[in-house]
Amino acid sequence: MYVTVYAKSKTKCAIRLTPTTRLAAIVHTTNEEAASWAENNNFRQDILNHPWVVSEHDGKRAKRKAEGLDRELKARVERRRKKLHAIPDPKSAAAEKERERREEAKRKQDEERRRREEAKKKLEDEKRHATAADAKNKQKREEEVKRLTTEEEKARNEEATRTNTEREKKERDRGRREQERKIREMEYQRLMEKKGAQ
Repeated sequence: MYVTVYAKSKTKCAIRLTPTTRLAAIVHTTNEEAASWAENNNFRQDILNHPWVVSEHDGKRAKRKAEGLDRELKARVERRRKKLHAIPDPKSAAAEKERERREEAKRKQDEERRRREEAKKKLEDEKRHATAADAKNKQKREEEVKRLTTEEEKARNEEATRTNTEREKKERDRGRREQERKIREMEYQRLMEKKGAQ
């Protein structure tokens, strides 16, 4: 492929794109241009003029690969469509929120445990390599370990309180629903007795 370019000085030059590398090079002389023509002609004769034959085995393998990709694409589109058109179930949404809350609480506990273990490890290292100057740092580390332990206990107590509160709320709701059901039954019985008396 050649592109003729005229520069400001009105001199003619061509830009050569070789077929194999597709790199652009400026052709300065007619001899270089003729050489690049020959290179393009050789590429066409050696590569492009010969029929491209695919063996039966390679053809089957390519077909299986294409079908597999098509199936995967169709499955992905179907999953996305189902996800977009899915009607959220209130029970599953509540269960999902509960699961996320538990995961968050577990993540926080793991983080606290990791920080506490790191603090203990640092404290043990300091005990091994303790010097007179490190006594103050050691005391600070011990206070940090105590603080982390109390924070973890506090978080554990808050979690237990939250769980108890949720349980009590569920029990209250269940009792209230049961009471409303009994009231409705009594009203229905009164209504049926009135209709029977008439």
